[in-house]
Amino acid sequence: MYIVGLDVHAKRSSMCILDENGKLVKHLEVKGAWARMLQVVDEQVPRPFAVCFEASCGYGYLHDQLAKRAERVTVAHPGQLRLIFRSKKKNDRVDADKLAKLLLLKEVPAVHVPGMDVRAWRGLINYRRKLIGRRAAVKTQVRAFLRGLGIAVGVKGGLWTKKGVAWLTELALLTSPADAVRRDVMVDDLTALEEKVRRVERELNRIGRAHPGVTLLQTIPGVGPRTAEAFVAHVDDVRRFARVKQVGSYFGLGALPGRVGGSQPPGPHHQGRAGGRAVAGRRGGVAGPAAQRQDPRVLRPGDAQRPGAQEDRAGGDGASPDAGDGGDAAQRGGVARTGAAAAADAAAAVERAGQTGNEQGKDKGV
Repeated sequence: MYIVGLDVHAKRSSMCILDENGKLVKHLEVKGAWARMLQVVDEQVPRPFAVCFEASCGYGYLHDQLAKRAERVTVAHPGQLRLIFRSKKKNDRVDADKLAKLLLLKEVPAVHVPGMDVRAWRGLINYRRKLIGRRAAVKTQVRAFLRGLGIAVGVKGGLWTKKGVAWLTELALLTSPADAVRRDVMVDDLTALEEKVRRVERELNRIGRAHPGVTLLQTIPGVGPRTAEAFVAHVDDVRRFARVKQVGSYFGLGALPGRVGGSQPPGPHHQGRAGGRAVAGRRGGVAGPAAQRQDPRVLRPGDAQRPGAQEDRAGGDGASPDAGDGGDAAQRGGVARTGAAAAADAAAAVERAGQTGNEQGKDKGV
């Protein structure tokens, strides 16, 4: 089998082709978009072959196209390819050569490539998050606008209710036409963003209702539809995790040193990891602070020192609430039940839901 290292860019690509013994067959430099690169693969790459390329924007589409042609497609994690990004000599030809050699040696740090439907689901989830950010920015501008003019909100129930928006639209205290234009534009932006968010959420709700894992996760206290769908979409296939603790690490939900059992509340860290922005960034993990305060099963800093804390959360028998799955946490000085433990519970729930869906023939492949 031939080994192909592929360094892909939007308008040019570089290929390095090795034989099964690691001997260079040829280098190819392709000028053009991905369609031209795939054409060159069809015409000049000997069969059979395995190919490796770095994950970047559009890696899912490229993976699907190459999978139709290659015996094996491996997508490399760019952040773990120290041989490439820490190299002093770096260009497309050298990178393609290194990718081919790593694939030959079976040392490629591979990433999981979800299916097309899951990629679209993730994209919609992330797009909603961006819409929420844009809406929050407009609301901040409106508050600053009113404060700058010394105008107090004159409606009960809040400024962002229907009555509040109507009051803002009909506000007669504006003396300058320029201020009126600013007000009108901000109200239009806010109304348009609200409608976009509702439209996106309708589609997300439709997808979530069809997935048993999303429905099952919402039975956990503090887990709503947005957190459940983000978790399921980014976990995708739970079988790719060898241990439940790896799920917490994947989302960056482990507690920082000094936080557990200390004066600071537990919270997420390393939110830049895969899936972290979508799940770990949601109010400290799977459950928000308000839900954690109300849920008696959630351990908080200082609970281990309070008499009867373990009994309260274990049904009165003094056993750890996580017995059999990292259940010595409370015995090690009151380690808090943070997002990592909740993520482990959620991963198990997703796996159970997947098994149920398979039995019923309703598995959607997510």
